[in-house]
Amino acid sequence: MRTLKSLAGPITLAAAAFAAPTFALELPKPEDPAAQELIARTGMDVPKLEAGWQYARPAPQQWPCEIPVADIYTAAGLYEALTPEQLPPEQKAAMEQAMKEVRRKARQAGTDIEVPKANFSNIVLIPIKATCAKGKLDGETEFYVSYESSRKGKTQMFSQTTKKMEEVRTNHRDAGEKMVKAVFVAGKMGPDHNSFSRSTAVIDAEFDDPVIQKYAKPAEPVSMRSASFAGKGTSVSFMEMPSAEFSSGFLGPNVKQVKKLQTTIMVRSEKTMRMYSFMDADLSTKSHTNNETKTTATVMYVDNFYKKMGIKKTESAGTENQKEVVVNGKDMLESRMCIMNGGVVKIDPCPVE
Repeated sequence: MRTLKSLAGPITLAAAAFAAPTFALELPKPEDPAAQELIARTGMDVPKLEAGWQYARPAPQQWPCEIPVADIYTAAGLYEALTPEQLPPEQKAAMEQAMKEVRRKARQAGTDIEVPKANFSNIVLIPIKATCAKGKLDGETEFYVSYESSRKGKTQMFSQTTKKMEEVRTNHRDAGEKMVKAVFVAGKMGPDHNSFSRSTAVIDAEFDDPVIQKYAKPAEPVSMRSASFAGKGTSVSFMEMPSAEFSSGFLGPNVKQVKKLQTTIMVRSEKTMRMYSFMDADLSTKSHTNNETKTTATVMYVDNFYKKMGIKKTESAGTENQKEVVVNGKDMLESRMCIMNGGVVKIDPCPVE
């Protein structure tokens, strides 16, 4: 088995992309007491998140013992960089089963999907705090990781020039770095770990339609910052991401790009799993899964941009399942989905209890 003693390599990251933003991010205040407790357990607020993202790349140094690449790559979130031969058998089987399930559900929806594998390069792993026992990583561990990756894909889009679906080939290029803290026991990472990540991504697109290709603008780099906190069966993640904000204007609707904080919280028990997603303080998604019946009820909320643009919702196709509601004084669009036995069913309320 391949092991890790010291890995080093070059990586170029645009420093400007990681400059502190001028946007006022906001953490949510969920109604669910268990979700409140998980956020409190992270000890995070916006200043602490900002501080966590301001780390510098440390000087290279040796790991204190030989570490299987599969163990440290998994801890770093780089399991895709492992070859099938490097994956532990149980992890390989779980990934293959998950991919089969994704494709099965896609076929049920009348389509097919193949997730392209990412190609990694220039992976750098530098220990900051690490100790070993009996030749294996053991105890509180902190390390830095940086990488570059690319992922090629294909999709379909409708062309206004040819009036038909055209193939679009994409190449998603990503350069990122991460600071990871975890507790290892006999070389294996325990359930409690956290990380602060920064990345810059560029998506290049190549169109079959020559007119679209001629006028396609070069892709602009998009910077992302995220933090994750995981425990046994639970997790909280924060991601700073671009978002469109709509408002009414004298000559029509105004749309501006802002950055918001997406917070995702997962609360798991023996019988149920509840997941919440917020954009700043606003709830965007909540789902409740019954682990015994495999039934999931999901409610989604988005900004009611129809109202802000002066358009009646009924004038737009595909809005039949959206309901206009007011949440915390804000005009929102609500949609509901019920999944039973792996498929979407038209039942409301969803029998998840």
